[in-house]
Amino acid sequence: MAFDELAYPGHPYAIPDDGSPATIGAIIQEDLAAFHRQHFGPQQMMIAVVGGIPVEQAVELADEHFGDWENPDQTAEPELPALPSLDGSREKRLPLPGKSQSDLVLGVPGPARRDPVYLSALMGNSVLGQFGMYGRIGDAVREAAGLAYYSYSTLGGGLVVDPQPRRKHRRRDPETLARLETLLRGTPAEVLLQAIDSLGFATLADAVAKSGLDSSASEEAVVELIANGDLIPLDSAPPNFRRPIPPHTLITSHATVNRLTRATTDLLAAFHAANPLRHGLPREELKSKLKLAPKVFNAFAAFTVAQGSVAESGAYVRLPTHEVKLTPAQQTSVNTLLATFRRDPHNTPSVKEAAVAVGDDVLAVLNDRGDLVQVSPEVLFLRETYDAMAKAVRDHLLANRAVTVAQARDMFNTSRKYALAFLEYLDSAGVTVRRGDERVLK
Repeated sequence: MAFDELAYPGHPYAIPDDGSPATIGAIIQEDLAAFHRQHFGPQQMMIAVVGGIPVEQAVELADEHFGDWENPDQTAEPELPALPSLDGSREKRLPLPGKSQSDLVLGVPGPARRDPVYLSALMGNSVLGQFGMYGRIGDAVREAAGLAYYSYSTLGGGLVVDPQPRRKHRRRDPETLARLETLLRGTPAEVLLQAIDSLGFATLADAVAKSGLDSSASEEAVVELIANGDLIPLDSAPPNFRRPIPPHTLITSHATVNRLTRATTDLLAAFHAANPLRHGLPREELKSKLKLAPKVFNAFAAFTVAQGSVAESGAYVRLPTHEVKLTPAQQTSVNTLLATFRRDPHNTPSVKEAAVAVGDDVLAVLNDRGDLVQVSPEVLFLRETYDAMAKAVRDHLLANRAVTVAQARDMFNTSRKYALAFLEYLDSAGVTVRRGDERVLK
């Protein structure tokens, strides 16, 4: 009784099924007769049939004995009021004079009896604290530890506000408790926002379906969330409050964007600290670390770039403030290497030789910022040399329609190794296409 009064204050659930000395003592015979007249009748009656009897015969017998039963005084089943919300934990200690044994009763919300998961929970509870000598709880507390004569669990009614959670949560996690509380008592906008938060990224249609809101309530909730900046469309034009966003629009919440933006900037800051000479983190590596699907990652990356949280340079992502700076010694080695390239621009040091001269990290800097163009695993050219060679080949093709490796070799006074690597790079860049031994403009 004390537990029910704590768990269900002011609710019928707080009243004991078998009454109390005060209520039982006040009942008279007429009370029982009146209750029978009001609540016993054919409405919502359930008939149990036991034994090996055919269904048809059971129906006939039920109709024979109860088919004409009427009770015009029978009242409808009373409407059960909503359960009170419990703010935090509650505790009550009840001393019983003369009682030498202490009983400890603990309770948490459980599924409603009409909830689809109730029967599964009932079976799980039977294993946990019912079967045999009080199930697994009895095995641990009574049999193994000898802490109590009895220890068991029961499953009563409750209210399920999120019957299909996406993942397990810590039992007392504040964010989870706040989300469940919102689902229990929230406004349409709050309920939709919680659905969006639980999905992370989803189409508007999927988020509305998750929220369970009807079309009218969901439309008003969307307008409110966009106006407050809580709902962020990722793959559509900026929202117009007079024009609803399409149902297929990929959306997320401001909280999700903030969380992932912090994770992204933390990853980039750590990467820059560990790799100060790298231009940025490869996009694919960032996508993998954030564990986002390609479509979601592309939309999120575009949003963060537009917001100025990160910057993109080709296949790399970096913090806007990140700038590669060489030490004086590194810059001296770079100047020496580039001078070597300029002395014989079409017969340049190999990738391996360049790495030995300046170091792998510094060579990566030169490639990332475009000082050098690596046209093959072995061949590098200065950017200005590559641009001039590409223009010369294009002019040749416009005048002669085709070029061979030998012609390119002679054109630049180089070896076949450099000419072939350069022409194959033009093929991969979509400038030319190979036809037999010749290249033509694509």
